Amino acid sequence: MTRIARLIGFPVYWLFFRVFLFREEYKKLDKAVNDKEEGAQDTLADVETNTWKHVAVLYLIILEVITTFSDITILGQDSQLVLLGIIAAIVVGIATTMGVAWYVISFGAVPERYLDTAMRVTFWMFFAFCSSLVLMVEVAIVVSWGISKAVALWIFAIAIAAYISSILYDTMDLLKAGIDEASMKFYRVGARGMSQQPAMLQALQTQIELLEKLTENPPPDTSSDPSDPPGQ
Repeated sequence: MTRIARLIGFPVYWLFFRVFLFREEYKKLDKAVNDKEEGAQDTLADVETNTWKHVAVLYLIILEVITTFSDITILGQDSQLVLLGIIAAIVVGIATTMGVAWYVISFGAVPERYLDTAMRVTFWMFFAFCSSLVLMVEVAIVVSWGISKAVALWIFAIAIAAYISSILYDTMDLLKAGIDEASMKFYRVGARGMSQQPAMLQALQTQIELLEKLTENPPPDTSSDPSDPPGQ
């Protein structure tokens, strides 16, 4: 089933994501893998998994448009306005909640061992956000098209920009996955080192005081005996 899904999604994956959207990022990752940089292979695998997540969401969005757009267009203008009001009352809250969570929750706070779970969570979050946005944009475009085509086209452009920027943000955020966990480990190591510093400083202070005493009161020179007669 996974192979069939990937075969169906491969054109979108390759043309839209690898060639268009993530072209430079994949070039850098492929170069890092070829140069055998530490962790590059794992990073590339994580980005691949995340990209396929967005492929799946995009196909679901396309299915949503196919199954709803024709129904919206055949409605009268009054019915379209009623539908827009219903969507605004119900779907806007979902889109807003998911959109805010999308940009607030970071992969950086997720430990590496839970990255697969984070992928599933963000898949459903992004699907909820995009499907809500699509419903609103569909109705808004259909309603505004008869009034102002320019406005309808700008609504479409804004929706596309929001979609692309959300994908790019998600991928860039993925690259810092586990950074909070690594920072905490570094902090703990540093804290242990700092806890040992007072004893080290005390020992250094004792050595400095001993050197100062030796400088102020040097020991007597016993290299020659004053009682020896001159010339001996």
